[in-house]
Amino acid sequence: MNQAHSSGTEQAWAALGGDPALLAHIEPPARSGPGGLLPARLPVMELARSAVAVCSLAAAELAARRTARPVPRVRIDDGAVATAFTSERHLRIDGRAATTFAPLSRFWRTADGWVRTHANYPHHRARLLATLGLPADAPDDTAVETAAASFAGRPSDEIERTVYAAGGLAVAARTPGRWAADPRGAALAGTGLVGRDRIDGAPVRRTTALAGEPLLPAAGLRVLDLTRVIAGPVATRTLALLGADVLRIDARSSRRARTHTATPASGSGRWTWISAAAPARPRSTGCWPTRTWSSSATGPVPSSGSGSRRGPWPRAGRGW
Repeated sequence: MNQAHSSGTEQAWAALGGDPALLAHIEPPARSGPGGLLPARLPVMELARSAVAVCSLAAAELAARRTARPVPRVRIDDGAVATAFTSERHLRIDGRAATTFAPLSRFWRTADGWVRTHANYPHHRARLLATLGLPADAPDDTAVETAAASFAGRPSDEIERTVYAAGGLAVAARTPGRWAADPRGAALAGTGLVGRDRIDGAPVRRTTALAGEPLLPAAGLRVLDLTRVIAGPVATRTLALLGADVLRIDARSSRRARTHTATPASGSGRWTWISAAAPARPRSTGCWPTRTWSSSATGPVPSSGSGSRRGPWPRAGRGW
């Protein structure tokens, strides 16, 4: 491994509590494709490479435990990593590029720097527009022009406070020094890269031994995915790639449910996405109405992912 990759991978593996001795199973990254992959002022390529390396090593360790074999070698290809981390740019739906970010989800120049807004969800868009004196149904062109003119004459911190107070999302871009001096930066300074909390007292479920090819470390694992934004679906999609059976449930504005199933090229894993008719109070659950679930519908689910707040779950009889 090169020095940057080694350092990033070692830090990420240590944050997960991995055995340092297993790092020797990661081979130096292969270089494919053009140079300068994922160019950025920050070490994006190093982060991407390390994330894939750690995920692959964890999968290799799980495979070894389930097959009673030695931990296999892990090979990382920079070209494949860069393609995976920009997959939304390569996605085509009916031959057309997908719209991944709304016009109001972007960085804006302010009087003293930059601010980042997020308005992909209708409620976030409406709350951002309200701070600009615009109705929720304002055309995108009008909204963008108004936001650009308004933000250009205001300090980033003031924009952040105003939008946040209205229930929207806006974050001021800060230098490392300003972030360190901010109470939030100071609060996070002593925390680790990853935090883990056990939220129930359920006994550990033992997985069965694996057999056959291709090697799918997560085969037999059933995952209920209730996440919403990027990180959660990417995580559960990765579990499907490794052989898990993933059921993703999401609310959409459509009044009828749709189901999409994808089987990764690696083998028996499955990622099923149910786009359900929107519940009457989408903000209280953020997904399919939770009281409609039953074990007969989903079967025993030993693992789940959620991007929702803690409040709705006890009301739905789901603990947490």
